[in-house]
Amino acid sequence: SIHWHGVPVPNLMDGVPGVTQKGVLPGETFVYEFEARPAGTYIYHSHAKYQLDQGLYGALIIEPPKEDLSYDREYALLLEDWVMRDEGGVAGTRRRSPMGMMGRMMGRRGANQRGVPLLEPYYDGYAVNGRLSTYMEPLPVKRGERVKLRLINPSSATIYDLQLAGHVLRVTHTDGRPVEPVETDVLRISMGERYDVVFTADNPGAWLLAANERGFGEGALR
Repeated sequence: SIHWHGVPVPNLMDGVPGVTQKGVLPGETFVYEFEARPAGTYIYHSHAKYQLDQGLYGALIIEPPKEDLSYDREYALLLEDWVMRDEGGVAGTRRRSPMGMMGRMMGRRGANQRGVPLLEPYYDGYAVNGRLSTYMEPLPVKRGERVKLRLINPSSATIYDLQLAGHVLRVTHTDGRPVEPVETDVLRISMGERYDVVFTADNPGAWLLAANERGFGEGALR
């Protein structure tokens, strides 16, 4: 099933198995139909078991009929806590209170082989657009360009404090909707949140865009 996080779709298109539709089994199909509005930055993801934690998510970008924001370059960045084992971390899990964004809001994330509820897996790594930090490519920009970043957090249980060294981020949209712009050095982005930010590449050099992980463990994402 596919859940369209943040998009006001009809209830029957909401994609939550057992709540708004039956689960889509292997070999079956289901067609989702809804109007792509309002414009903004959104998320789609699987709402079945550990599939979100294993990478079944993506950015849903709805473009406006007319762009009212001026920028020269645009990147979409999805920050994700990942389980890279088969079956979503059956070999390593921990019990937590149901406080995450996706399946855990139902109070349950599946069960291990003994039938004991698993509320959270141990995360093996943190990814940006499906790549761990050591495999990330630089984001090239030219001096003087105004750059837009769509920052998206489809993680199940991780909050990030994101910072672009040498630059100030100007927040223009939150959760797909325009806001009165505000400037910040560090942007905290929680589970399911989306921020559109812009910055001016006015400080030549190679600068680190990094997010410190603020979940239940220690780590860094780059």
